[in-house]
Amino acid sequence: MRDVTVSFEAPRQRPQGQWECRFLIRGLGPAQVRRVEGEDSLQALLLAIEGARVTLDATGRFTWLETDPEKAGSGIPRYIPTHQGPRFEARINLAIERESKRYYQRILNVRKADIAALEAEVEQRRELLGILENRLKSRKAGAAKWQAHLKEWKPEKTRRIPS
Repeated sequence: MRDVTVSFEAPRQRPQGQWECRFLIRGLGPAQVRRVEGEDSLQALLLAIEGARVTLDATGRFTWLETDPEKAGSGIPRYIPTHQGPRFEARINLAIERESKRYYQRILNVRKADIAALEAEVEQRRELLGILENRLKSRKAGAAKWQAHLKEWKPEKTRRIPS
């Protein structure tokens, strides 16, 4: 595994009025400064983040912090364009919410199955413990009878056996 570093500069306004934001990705070969333009500083920054995401996703499998390697991705959220209007944005947000809920529901279902399996194991162990407790009780009772018998036992007087 190798480290990949993404650095972003603060967006700055160009003389023509456009804004630009430069970013650098290190760890994928020769480092290259890339730049994107936007109508304002926020759009330039968001597009730079999207540019980094697209670059990383196109070059291979990445994990970000504790992300599962099987769910490869840069860990950078996708840019949602808003230029198509609030209705489009609302539909995209609804789809994200719906998929997020499905994802967490699957996780919950797995956890519930694990809990049910653990409950069944606990019940089996309770039954086994009951059997062991009964055996222990029986053995203690037997030992107590034996002890009482030994207390009452008086050996016969010994006789001399002629030699």
